[in-house]
Amino acid sequence: FSLLGNRLVLAGVCIGAIEFATLGSFDAVWARLLTDQGASTIFIGVSFTAMALPLVVLAPRFGRLVDRRTPMLVASIGIVAVVPAVFSYGWLGAPAVLAAAGIVHATGSAALSPAAAALVAEGSPPEMVARGQGLLEAVGFLAAAATALPTGWAYETIGRTLWFSLLSGLAAILFAIGWWLMRDQSVASRPALSQADRAPGS
Repeated sequence: FSLLGNRLVLAGVCIGAIEFATLGSFDAVWARLLTDQGASTIFIGVSFTAMALPLVVLAPRFGRLVDRRTPMLVASIGIVAVVPAVFSYGWLGAPAVLAAAGIVHATGSAALSPAAAALVAEGSPPEMVARGQGLLEAVGFLAAAATALPTGWAYETIGRTLWFSLLSGLAAILFAIGWWLMRDQSVASRPALSQADRAPGS
């Protein structure tokens, strides 16, 4: 818990929570959402596969961009993709268009993931870097559970339009908090350093 007292670590946790919270809610109702729009079981399976590809292909590329630029820049790219994609889940009807929004969402998640990891690594003391990454994953899964649990109820009661609008707003708020925490930190204005590049004790 002492790591959460570091602004960079806390910013990374906020950015990482966006990825997990939105994906947790997405996973909870995606099959039901597409079924209600007339999609076949085969289409639903293909859509899941298509949305996994950006995470596999683009996450390493965004990781290299984090190393060359800054985590803040890459996180900004991610949030620009995630917020409108999640918002659109409440409004779009055609399964193919929903799947396209899902691919945009996955692309944004591929940017958020390395940005969050770099922030946590930069803010963690050298002897606690692995612990920081564990903290990031733990908070991420808690965020996913926290949004997945009420999503089924929300889908059937308040409706998908309101629910995904609220979720996209939550993502924007978490990003704003992360941005505020990073605003005067050195990592916001210079490329991220790998652990090997840092001087001992820096």
